Amino acid sequence: MSEPIPEVVLLGSSLTARIREDYFDGLDVRNLAIGGGSPLTGLRFLLLDRQRLPRTILVELNFLSKEADERLIDSFSSARTNPLFRPVRMAVAAYENWQHAQRKRNESNAAANRLLAAPAGEYNNQIYLARAAKAFDQDVTAALESNVDELARLVSAARSEGARVLLFELPYADLLEHGQLARETRRFASERFGNSQDWLHLTLAKSELRWPDGMHMDERSAVMAARAIEQAFNGLSKVSGVGLSK
Repeated sequence: MSEPIPEVVLLGSSLTARIREDYFDGLDVRNLAIGGGSPLTGLRFLLLDRQRLPRTILVELNFLSKEADERLIDSFSSARTNPLFRPVRMAVAAYENWQHAQRKRNESNAAANRLLAAPAGEYNNQIYLARAAKAFDQDVTAALESNVDELARLVSAARSEGARVLLFELPYADLLEHGQLARETRRFASERFGNSQDWLHLTLAKSELRWPDGMHMDERSAVMAARAIEQAFNGLSKVSGVGLSK
């Protein structure tokens, strides 16, 4: 939150968390997706400081059955308002940046392009797919209804501050596409956000995507997803000027 305001912020679950920032070709992206978490948490984070909202917020809607992490939000909000925490946060951030320094943009692009040029990997993931399919076969109607209402409220708040919020969905493996969780999530989201302009529509060759653990994309597939997000965003920018001014 102390870094320069990015052009685009990604929010979502572990599916989006796998899409690294250096997979993008030229887009200024920060990924605030939370593994095992909800996009509601990330959106609540951003709205803690409405003067620093990014121009565009992209929200993955694959998993809306989980509520915002109130403990994490409260902890982060308290740390931001207590000046005693600032030196500690800066020291931790400096250490993390030193330990996990991002590659230079040209190096990252070259590595990503090598992955894209390679053939898709093959995995024996039937056991994992079966487990994931079982987990998807559950009734989460009450949670979805509540969380979609909350998402609509947060999206409206962000838009009222001048941010553009677009929703997107990442592809599942075929066996999971028809699970109850996937179907019901898609239904609730489309009913509440029925305007096509609410969505960032991704073009991905699903036959090229792979999910080694049945649910999460492998690195090559994540690069493809990043490039699809970037292509869709750039297409909107050319039409409407997104990213040129807030």
